[in-house]
Amino acid sequence: MRRKTVYLLGFSCLTAIGLVGCKRQDVVSTANGQAEVIAVANYDVLNNILAKRIREQLGVADANSTTQVLVTNGGAAIGSVYRTGGRWIPYNDSSCTFPDPQRAALPSAFPSYQISKTLALSMGLDNGLLQALSKFDIKLSDASSFSFSVEKPIMQVVSDTALTDGIEKPTCKAALRAANGDLYIVRGYISGKRTFRTSVDATRLAEAGIKKIASFDINAGGGKTLLEISDSEPSAFLQILELEKYATPVPVAYPPAPPVADTTLPVGDTTHSADLPSIVYIQQNSADAKSVGNTAQSLLGARGIRVASDVESLEKTPSTSQVRYFRDADRSAAEQVASQLSSRFSNIEPVRSTVPGAKAGQLEVWLSKQP
Repeated sequence: MRRKTVYLLGFSCLTAIGLVGCKRQDVVSTANGQAEVIAVANYDVLNNILAKRIREQLGVADANSTTQVLVTNGGAAIGSVYRTGGRWIPYNDSSCTFPDPQRAALPSAFPSYQISKTLALSMGLDNGLLQALSKFDIKLSDASSFSFSVEKPIMQVVSDTALTDGIEKPTCKAALRAANGDLYIVRGYISGKRTFRTSVDATRLAEAGIKKIASFDINAGGGKTLLEISDSEPSAFLQILELEKYATPVPVAYPPAPPVADTTLPVGDTTHSADLPSIVYIQQNSADAKSVGNTAQSLLGARGIRVASDVESLEKTPSTSQVRYFRDADRSAAEQVASQLSSRFSNIEPVRSTVPGAKAGQLEVWLSKQP
């Protein structure tokens, strides 16, 4: 194994189609040098802005360099190992260990971003929160815009020396070699409190004295001008990955590992429209019975949707069920999958995400822990 590339992946539920009528603007600084504001048109623009900011912090400003920033749903422990293709779950989460990295503040890393409601949902404002706000007559339309910022960002990343030493440990080296292919190692995180601000009449919310909903702090102020929603606790929104290239042992040349064949559930109609996904992977919470994932398989199979035969059980799944898609062109397919599953899994929603190596039409269903 030899170290090659560093990737940084943004955490959180990033869905985004874009801000209608919103054009990319230059950075705007106030006369007294206060925070700049950038209008973000869509998911990819936001991804590129985050990438540029973090590459600058790491001293690698070229977008075409080996250091990249991508948006994804993280949360795995530092040292977890992922394959470079297929579903985004750890290949190994125990063999590679590193000392707990020091935490460094990044006080000027991120400005404020002007984003659409759709993109705000992508950044963590789930439908459950919006439904709770609607009970207090908070009216947020698709045309609503938000100011998004990250308060007190912190970077925690394994040093070069510690990374090299950890990879050379026998247990880690054996795990990487056994994979027979390129792998990503989680090297660290950047965390902070996501804060959303929007202009809306929040009179009833202010009168009710609501200060917290789910995992968000609520500040309605006087109720007439500005609603502020922020994480109660810092969340990891960028995940730092290290690409480990597979080195074929010399002089023996081993053949590449055969591709994993995804089998499908038997279905009556095997005709797939352009709006159907090429493959759907299903993840469920390990606390739930296997019948939960099997139900999702059956519902999708009845629609003629190709589903991976195995359902992964994970200890941590989202609080709201998600259909994750990785290309804007696959949003329609994600919406169809969510619609097909909504009869059994309430509040399931499409979520735009990014993982390295995701193929066209690839979707991932992440089921929340069932009541």
